Parts: sequence; C-alpha cells; structure tokens
Amino acid sequence: MEPMNKIELPVWLKAMQNGTIGEARTRAFLIDRFWVLERSVDIDGADFLIQRRITSSNLLDERPPRFGIVQAKFLASPETSHYIHRQYLTDKDGEIRKEFFVICHSGTEENARSYLLTAEDLITDFKIVSENKIMVSGRKLFGSSKYEILLKARSLDRIEQALTLADFRKNRSFLSWFLPDVRFDPNHIDPNI
Repeated sequence: MEPMNKIELPVWLKAMQNGTIGEARTRAFLIDRFWVLERSVDIDGADFLIQRRITSSNLLDERPPRFGIVQAKFLASPETSHYIHRQYLTDKDGEIRKEFFVICHSGTEENARSYLLTAEDLITDFKIVSENKIMVSGRKLFGSSKYEILLKARSLDRIEQALTLADFRKNRSFLSWFLPDVRFDPNHIDPNI
C-alpha cells in the first residue's frame, strides 16, 4: 500500500486539509497562555479571538482585558502565498493595530515550523499588492528565521505584551467587527420571572 503522503490529493481537499492543520497548530500554540475563543465559521479574517488568562478582572471592570485576533495560515511550499486585508492591520487613522496577529505554519511531522507576524511586521516588512491587501509569501518566511517561532514562551510573551498595551476603545471598536451584534430589547424579558 502506498503511504498517505505520496497520494496526490485534489487541490480543494489539500486546501481544506492545510487550513485545518494551520488552525489546529495555532490553537495548540495559543492555549498554553490564552483563553481561545473559536468561531464556528471563519468570516472577517478571525480564526481565533484570544484573551489573556486574567481571573482578577472581567469585561465590566474599569480596565477590562483586551482581546486579540489571530489568523492561522498554512504554507505548503515556498510558492504558497496568503493575502491579509490591510483593514485588519491599521485603524481608520492609519495607526497599527497591536491586537492583530497572523501565525503561519509549514512542514509536517518533524519538519513542522511556525512563524508569528504582528500587524506591524506585515505593514513594514511585507509587500503591499493592492490598496487593500498585503502578501505573506512562503519564500520570504522560509528564507529567514526573523519571524520563526523558535522559543514559544518568547513569542507568547510578545502577544501578551501587545494585548496589555492595546488601547481599550480601539480594541473594542476593532472587535465589534468580529463579535456578534447584540441589541437589548426589553420585549425579550419575561416579566413573570
């Protein structure tokens, strides 16, 4: 019987498999340090919403915890590229968002590698291919260890520090894109309870 990694898969199946691998590896990486919230559907570029594991404060406090948004990507080869919407990287005033991250993965089994990119990394070091998109090239990532996650704790520290420094109002404004719209309607309250 031919080994599974030698069977040529259809392009659509390969893409789905790679997406699943990228998300699973990203979740495993983040879960050591953060509470990880997953969306059942990947829309608007947020694979994961993350929150620092803070039990001494909650969302209603004067200084509530900030959330982060993480996209997970898998690069099958140096020729693979992914495109990140610029609106995830900067706010309407052009300021770089501290709470947005892309984690890229490549390779399999013993050859697996991971890379952490902040919004600032993407804006300053990667090619802007249109007014709205920045290209993350496998060739660029594989060609340097600058973004490679070599020490997991140090990379998790970078994410945690960025969330600590994120401006609360901008953070919640940014998150409003990704969180469901909740509206209060007094008619939804049963007066008999």
